[in-house]
This record gives sequence, structure tokens and C-alpha cells, in this order.
Amino acid sequence: MNKIRDNKSKAVRSGFLERLQAHQVRQEETGHGSADSATYSECTIPAEFADLPLATDLRQTIEWVAANLVVPPGREDMATCPSQNSYALYDWSRQSARNCDVFWTTIFTKLVPSRSEQENGPRYEDDGRDLTWAFEQIEAAIRSSNSLSSVTESDEALPDVE
Repeated sequence: MNKIRDNKSKAVRSGFLERLQAHQVRQEETGHGSADSATYSECTIPAEFADLPLATDLRQTIEWVAANLVVPPGREDMATCPSQNSYALYDWSRQSARNCDVFWTTIFTKLVPSRSEQENGPRYEDDGRDLTWAFEQIEAAIRSSNSLSSVTESDEALPDVE
């Protein structure tokens, strides 16, 4: 019985090793390694970004990088870059398809609220718009409906004249 189990585990291990070797060959051919084996080149911040703060709000950084990754290279809005950190993340994301995938699947998804946060969060938020005009229209509508109802009530009180 042990001999059968040993032969089976050898077959499983050898199959695993064959798949692992084939995967490594595919990675070498495509140039896309795993996140653990990826080599990261050092980001050099251009002189035009030297005056920017080193880091800003994480949400602002990720949103800026996402907005500039979706446009073709050369059409980015570098004038609105919020920090050196933002540029470094953008530069890293553009270095390879793997880095870009990591940005979209791991980093960007952190901005998306979970279902429980969406359900338990505030239903209405003040966006700062001036809505006094809407309240004035509602009050005017209520006043006109009250005056109409008082007119109809007074009409009912009058006797029918034939």
C-alpha cells in the first residue's frame, strides 16, 4: 500500500514540476514574471517634479495614476501630478504589463468600497449645492394647492342655485 502511495506522490510531484518548468519557460518567453520574481528598476523623478511634495493623499495618488494610465503614452496630464510618489507609481505601472495588471487588480481595487461599506454608509451626503430655489418652488406649490383646496371647500359650502 505504501508503495502505491509513494508512486502516486512521485507522479503528482513530477507532473507539478513539469507544469512549473513549462510556466517558467512561458514567463521567460513573454517577459512577464510573477510579482515575487519581478525586477523593479529604480524610478528617477524628472526635474520638473522635484518641487512637488514627496507624497499626498493615497486616494488622490491612485486616482491620478488611474486617470493617466488609460490615455495613450504622451497624452498624460503631467501638469496635474500631485506628488513625486504619484509619478513614481505611474512610472512603475508603465514599466511592464505585469506592473500595470498589479496596479489595476491590487492597488486600484482598494478604492472601491466593499458591499457592506456601500450598504452601511451614509445614504445622502451634502454635496454643497445651493438648493434654496427648490425649497421655494415646493413652498409655492404647497401654498397654491392650499389656496385651491380652500376655494373648493368654500364652493362646497355654497348652496346650489338653479
